[in-house]
Amino acid sequence: MKMRKLFIICALLFCLGTASAQQKFSVASPDGKLKLVLDIAPEKVAYSVKYGKQQLLEDSRLGFEFDSGEFGAGLKAGKVQRRKIDEAYELVVGKVRRARNYCNEMTVPLVERNGKERTVNLIVRAFDDGIAFRYEFPEQKA
Repeated sequence: MKMRKLFIICALLFCLGTASAQQKFSVASPDGKLKLVLDIAPEKVAYSVKYGKQQLLEDSRLGFEFDSGEFGAGLKAGKVQRRKIDEAYELVVGKVRRARNYCNEMTVPLVERNGKERTVNLIVRAFDDGIAFRYEFPEQKA
């Protein structure tokens, strides 16, 4: 009986440790067909893209390489923010006069786990016909 309890406790601790080591977040297009999955693991940050059941991109790495080292390994996610965007804007030139910006957005703060704790915000937008992402460098301590 003691051995069984010990096994269950060890299994739970292992599952909790594994779950905290890897984080996954996703954002889908407004029509739900296009989906980006962001996978934040201790050794890398990667994303994959699906359209319906078809895998378009598999585990594409994200990050930066600086002279002082790589920024992309040893990151954790901060508080994720999500929002829906549906706005129109005027075009100066083009075949149409107005364009529509219609997407779902996810902002993921990526924080270094080491002592520096620098933060980069990864902003991902999922449109019905594509995915866009950008890096935002918030003001922080030097």
